[in-house]
Amino acid sequence: MRRYLFLMFLVSLVGIGPAWGATDPATKLSRGIQNTAFGWFEIINETGNAADKRGFWIGFPEGLMRGTAFGAVRTVAGVFEVISFPFPYGDKGYDAIVLPESAFTRR
Repeated sequence: MRRYLFLMFLVSLVGIGPAWGATDPATKLSRGIQNTAFGWFEIINETGNAADKRGFWIGFPEGLMRGTAFGAVRTVAGVFEVISFPFPYGDKGYDAIVLPESAFTRR
């Protein structure tokens, strides 16, 4: 039961943290969980964006490669933020490492 409650608490942070608009440990943790879980979404984003801009035959492979690279970076950054959420990054405080903060935000 404890594990279930803790898991529900962490899942709730994913939706609540970014809505606060402040840079604090909870926001950093929720952003990290979201980027860890949905970093792979960059593959879909970049493939679609490149195919729209350059056409399917050139854009699809280009977007697939870019999306894979961006997804790996976002996932690793998310894991790092989850591990280090209680500690600020020097002058940056609790700001995001990777911009935009979420894979669901359009560039």
